[in-house]
Amino acid sequence: MFALVDCNSFYCSCERLFKPELKNHAIVVLSNNDGCIISRNKLAKKLGVPMGAPYHLHQKFLARNNVAVFSSNYPLYGNISKRVMNSLEDFAKEITIYSIDEAFLEVPPINAKDLADYGKSIQKTILKNIGIPVSVGIGATKVLAKMANHLAKKNNQDIFVFSKDNLVSELKAFPVEDIWKIGKKSAPKLHSLGIKTAWEFKNHSNTKALRSLLSVNGLRIYEEINGVNCIDLGDFSDKKAISSTRSFGKAVYDIEELKEAISVYITQASEKLRKQKSLASQLGIYLRTNPFSNNDYYYNSSYATLSVATDHTGKLIATALKLLDEIYRPGLSYKKAGVFLFDLLPKSQKQLSLLEKNSNQDEKLMKAIDEINHKYRGQKLFYASCGKQRAWKMRAEIKSSKTQVRWDDLVEV
Repeated sequence: MFALVDCNSFYCSCERLFKPELKNHAIVVLSNNDGCIISRNKLAKKLGVPMGAPYHLHQKFLARNNVAVFSSNYPLYGNISKRVMNSLEDFAKEITIYSIDEAFLEVPPINAKDLADYGKSIQKTILKNIGIPVSVGIGATKVLAKMANHLAKKNNQDIFVFSKDNLVSELKAFPVEDIWKIGKKSAPKLHSLGIKTAWEFKNHSNTKALRSLLSVNGLRIYEEINGVNCIDLGDFSDKKAISSTRSFGKAVYDIEELKEAISVYITQASEKLRKQKSLASQLGIYLRTNPFSNNDYYYNSSYATLSVATDHTGKLIATALKLLDEIYRPGLSYKKAGVFLFDLLPKSQKQLSLLEKNSNQDEKLMKAIDEINHKYRGQKLFYASCGKQRAWKMRAEIKSSKTQVRWDDLVEV
């Protein structure tokens, strides 16, 4: 079973954290340069505030209805997101961060009747520890968990579990355009086959026609609705955020080793970014020491808004290393570091800067590096800042596919 945990109106919830007087207040958050409305809480939605609407066209309406308006504060959201994800790690052995406000959890073995209580425990813990309301959907596959989360929000239940008793009735009432990864663009293709609901999609027998209309990813969604767990989230091309984080195989004190690690993580994240043909507008990094050591625990993060959205590894590394200089404290024993790329946009929507030069050459360079590394399977070409020895890498002295021999899975007492 999988659980999809989604923070409700995340940006708005983050802003409300530090302004308790806004608990029963309509709130919206604006995009960069206060251009458009990118987040609304429930009260703002009830007022009819549209998502993505230009702020200047609705400014008077928002003021007239006493709606609290905030400019986007990505460092704040990134920090709160990390706290939420860290708390979720207590509820599952495997957690996959899908975006800044969403994560999939592999539910531990529990009785079916206890699944709702499991979801409620997650919700209560996140609300108590961090102050962020979340919705939890639980299903046999990632797609069903995502659909369950949709139903939790739609029914104002906050928790929804697909079970043998409700699966058929809920799928029969579930519009096909609301299925994760189908959407309004692909729904008309399914309508042409007479498929209007998730139940009709699940029971359609012509898989060749489905693959022809929806490609291989669409067929995977079909399999998942039929209970077959076959989706690797890394295969999808429209992630809202990309991260690369690892624990070190040994204690790291030297900033040069940290620079290597951050450079490698940026390289990995930027490759994923180019693979899904996206550009990053925001970049963040974090460092932390071992929370179980006797020394003082240290955690810090830093975020930057890029002047021009990019997928260029070198430019992202340069920005990340500047952020590292801001948060690095000498003398500490670092255990883990990570990087985040978010506020992603399709490459086709890139806005060029008058000061930007050789953008075509940059694109050709990245393409050449990716092709060579793909052909020879591995990072054969990489930036010098990534280093060669990488003594900080996770240990693999007894490499095995079994979790019992993974060092990070050992219980610390």
